[in-house]
Amino acid sequence: MEEILSMKEIQALEIDISIWSVIFSLVVAAICSSAIKLLYVKYGKSLNNRRNFSNIFPMLAITTALVITVVKFSIALSLGLVGALSIVRFRAAIKEPEELVYLFLVIAIGLGAGANQYESTVILTLFSIIFIMGIQKIEKRKEKGGVMMNAIQVTCTMDNYKQVMDLVESFMGKNFSQYNFKSLYKQSDSVRINYFVDSVELEKNTKFSLLLESMPIDTDVAIFQNTPVIE
Repeated sequence: MEEILSMKEIQALEIDISIWSVIFSLVVAAICSSAIKLLYVKYGKSLNNRRNFSNIFPMLAITTALVITVVKFSIALSLGLVGALSIVRFRAAIKEPEELVYLFLVIAIGLGAGANQYESTVILTLFSIIFIMGIQKIEKRKEKGGVMMNAIQVTCTMDNYKQVMDLVESFMGKNFSQYNFKSLYKQSDSVRINYFVDSVELEKNTKFSLLLESMPIDTDVAIFQNTPVIE
């Protein structure tokens, strides 16, 4: 029958952490997560601000790696971590599944680097990059038009969304030869409307001030560049 370890025996199991090992783990986590950040900015399909969202990737990976490095050699610290995390609440809403997938990928990189599994971490990063780039190329080949579209997103209140849609449709018809209504989302008391417009036409258009001036005061207009569209 196995005996329960005493506190002295647990303390004897503690291992000093090498400062160079910690630094190397953080560097690996930072480099790999930065590569994932660039990948997400270029190939992500989220209509939200991808560059702003991906700025947290390196810090998330570094923090995860540091936590794992500190607690992996200490049973007492690992138990304390469980208690500490149980009282932490994250209230940031992840609106799109793609964002959640990338966050899990960055956390996995931090876990691997913190556990000194450098080869596995680098392989995971390279595999993710190759896989996502390969999927993008396959999808582009399947596209009949094979074009990059830009998105115009309009957010307004429930009370005036019909009026806003009429104004946007009128502006699109007068200024763009080709545009597509993509989606309409209802979020509590607001409505988000998305349109896709040809990239070349959008870059050449200089009349967006007319659209902004015609919108009600409580309406937001956002433009997202280089959004791939699959028919």
